[in-house]
Amino acid sequence: MEYQSAIAFFYIDIRYQIKNNTLIITEDLFSEKDYYHYLETGAINSIAQMNDAYLYDQNKSHTENLSHAIEKIVNNRRLIYGIPLVSKFGKNLTENEWELIVKKFSVKTTTTFNSSFLDFLREKGLHPKPFDEEKGQWVANCPSGAKHPIMISAYFDEFGCGWCKKKGGKQELKDWIQEINLEK
Repeated sequence: MEYQSAIAFFYIDIRYQIKNNTLIITEDLFSEKDYYHYLETGAINSIAQMNDAYLYDQNKSHTENLSHAIEKIVNNRRLIYGIPLVSKFGKNLTENEWELIVKKFSVKTTTTFNSSFLDFLREKGLHPKPFDEEKGQWVANCPSGAKHPIMISAYFDEFGCGWCKKKGGKQELKDWIQEINLEK
């Protein structure tokens, strides 16, 4: 994957392995020069290395498991860098599969997109609205009643409030709202 920062391009090589029903993704971050050296020689001289682990769901295909992990990685990175360019595809992720991932991000960040999570936010009077369509971010009113927003990932049906130190999915949001109502 190829990202462009304000200063230069940088490259990420993604590898994976499966151990004990866990999909382990390793990402190496390269400068442009080191990336081309890596492609030529296989020598890893990366700027940084990140490892993420995901549950490998035996009820899903290998491609579905890998695509889900890639979607999570891209979603986390795009909040800062946007959606990357992919210049080289391996045997496990085709160009068509990548295009489907990118399309999912763009569909779930428009004002016409609807989901049960967004409907739940509307029902609770939290008024969700797209914040950054390129990066897939939504915002909504904080259920605490404070004047700050919560961040929403409509793509993964997740929320986060840095001020209140709360995050999670729909169930965690329901629990938090119930906790707030009990305190009133």
